[in-house]
Amino acid sequence: SELTSGAPVRDASSRLRIGLRADRSDDDSQWTLQADAYDNEVAQAIGQRRVFGGVLLGRYSRDLGSAGRMQVQAYWDRSERRQPGAIDETLDTWDLEFQHLFHPWPGHEFLWGAGWRRLDESLTNLNPGVLALLPTEQKQ
Repeated sequence: SELTSGAPVRDASSRLRIGLRADRSDDDSQWTLQADAYDNEVAQAIGQRRVFGGVLLGRYSRDLGSAGRMQVQAYWDRSERRQPGAIDETLDTWDLEFQHLFHPWPGHEFLWGAGWRRLDESLTNLNPGVLALLPTEQKQ
């Protein structure tokens, strides 16, 4: 881009993304494995802003016959952000989920499950005099 004066603006950007997925099934079970990674860069007057990370997901499901169907899924996501003059941040998201579907009576379905999620964040304020992102809770 350029300003109305014709001077260039440092706002170029680039994005790279790659992923894969594998699935397999047999008579009574299926599994999926999926992975994605990305790298985004945006030029700014103060420097290159970079956001990158990846995702890994695994899922297994099984037909339990008259006992119904169950599914287990695990997920991990990592995102890193490097903002020159502002912040360096890393966020990991961990997620685990279980579901069980069964038919207690003819014509009825019952689904129950449980899940767990955890977020781990690391944030460094590079210039707290100008901009500071502060967590609601600080551990000493």
